[in-house]
Amino acid sequence: MDKQPTLFEGLPVELFHVIFEYLAPHDLFMAFNNLNQRFTCILARQPLFIPNNRNMNISLS
Repeated sequence: MDKQPTLFEGLPVELFHVIFEYLAPHDLFMAFNNLNQRFTCILARQPLFIPNNRNMNISLS
C-alpha cells in the first residue's frame, strides 16, 4: 500500500483558520498572500485578529 505524504497545502481549511489565529495580520499576509490561489482565497475569508495595544508603554514625544 503506497501512502502519499500529506502536503501542507492539502490540509483542511479549518486547520488553517486555527493556525492563522496565532499570527499577526502583517505576518499572515507576508507569509501566505499570493502563495497560490487557494491560500489567497483562504486569507480573503480569514477574520483579522488585531492585538490590543493599549497596555503598551510607547512615548510619541
